[in-house]
Amino acid sequence: MRNDFKTTCVIQGNIRLNANLVIQEMLKHFDWVILSTWQGEDLSSINAHEKLIILENEKPIVPGYSHRNYQRYTTAQGLRKAKELHSDYVLKWRTDMLPLKLNVNDLISKSQYKPMNGLSRIVTCVFRCMTIEQDDFSSIPDLFAFGHIDMMEMLWGDDYFDYSSQFNIPTSKLTEVAVLAATQGNVMGYYCSETELYCLFKDKLNTQLGVNFQHEYLLKNFFYLFNHADLDILWFGHKTGRYRSIFVYGYPWWSRAQWLGKQKIIKSPITFSVFYSSLKIKQIRIINFLFYLKTNFIQSLKYNTYVKKNNLVL
Repeated sequence: MRNDFKTTCVIQGNIRLNANLVIQEMLKHFDWVILSTWQGEDLSSINAHEKLIILENEKPIVPGYSHRNYQRYTTAQGLRKAKELHSDYVLKWRTDMLPLKLNVNDLISKSQYKPMNGLSRIVTCVFRCMTIEQDDFSSIPDLFAFGHIDMMEMLWGDDYFDYSSQFNIPTSKLTEVAVLAATQGNVMGYYCSETELYCLFKDKLNTQLGVNFQHEYLLKNFFYLFNHADLDILWFGHKTGRYRSIFVYGYPWWSRAQWLGKQKIIKSPITFSVFYSSLKIKQIRIINFLFYLKTNFIQSLKYNTYVKKNNLVL
């Protein structure tokens, strides 16, 4: 594999606790690190570095449901700068996640795995990545993604994106979303930010290649799925000593084994809503609380080990 690729990490979001720690870690692995944040953010905690570029963007007038427009804009602006730097491969990341086991060459190798139509694959986690069954309103995780700059622009670019709207829908899906709005009421329950990412990417890919790719074919030929645990991510909370967990109940997402063809695809007879309704609210709260305690304890141990290993003074 070539070792002369130029790589960039686009870290997007507001300046959160430990953001500087995340940036300093990424500077060890990439040729360039771009912090794409907002005007007015307090940058006093961010250490300057010759490989670090900071973009202070104006916020879109409309944040979008779940602040999806904010995320899209900071990422798209970061990608533009990465392209100006002649980057070959880009990682989209967040200001609140610290990877303890990151290997960029491994990510490049994954993105080059059996390329389809000359396009690199989007490398991302199994978590929240596309429902098993055919679903025009599936999802792509918005936590992180890695790939060639052209594919990353197709996934996160904002050409023809309407920042004055709460959400963006491909023209081909307008009727279906209108039906959802009329029958279900809360469209955002079915068209979350991850679903918007999926629909817009699929529409761009189909338009560019002139083919109507189906759900399963799209996943198996244009993505490379792996377990997010391989990166050993610390996901910081908003307060000192608090961590978040990358976790979801037993929703029928693809597994890595299914994606590799090593495990039979069994379609779930239980829908997400039925699954939730079958659990009592009290049980859900107990499960959430116990999982939080376990996650917080494990991540705090790893954080302390990381600080000692790197001789950090915090």
